[in-house]
Amino acid sequence: PVGGEQVDELARRSAPAHRHCQAPRPLCEDVVAPMTSTIVEERIRQRVLRAIALNRTPGYHFPGNFIDLSFDRVTSGDTRLSYETGPHCLDLHGGTDVGSLALAADFALGTAVRAGLDAATRTATVSMALDFGTARPAGVVRAASRCHGYVGEGYGRIGRAQVTLDGPDGEIGYGSGAFMILKPPPQVTMHPVPHRQR
Repeated sequence: PVGGEQVDELARRSAPAHRHCQAPRPLCEDVVAPMTSTIVEERIRQRVLRAIALNRTPGYHFPGNFIDLSFDRVTSGDTRLSYETGPHCLDLHGGTDVGSLALAADFALGTAVRAGLDAATRTATVSMALDFGTARPAGVVRAASRCHGYVGEGYGRIGRAQVTLDGPDGEIGYGSGAFMILKPPPQVTMHPVPHRQR
């Protein structure tokens, strides 16, 4: 269990600000600038609390809930995820943080690999490579991925996929990943990732 003091501390260690999960658009620098630190910290706290609450749903985890990934389309040949950036996931230069981009890419790749399998299939990221060719501006980030098939058979086989990351001004990066299909642990029920949409 996470107590109020722990949540407050987690919020303070998070990025300096963020939009409330129900806000119609992300808070960018022009919106955050006039805000007081109290308002900023409270909005981060609300985002953290929301992510903790959603984390109780099996199959997903805190980081995905925190940046609020939207599963806009899920098929092995065309998986599309997106999220709205804000100061909770910006770098020191005001661009989209690499960590949130890597998370979105990983989920897009893994979701495309898993899309042709049972929804509760256990997978593990074996490798992922991302290349960024331009600046990473703030705004809506979209990840488009497709599965390129599997190597091997049964548990232990490897699924391969490619991903493209787009920002408000077009493509900002691309990459690929490999994911191993794993057998569920003994006496553990696997759950599918909840594909929430914004």
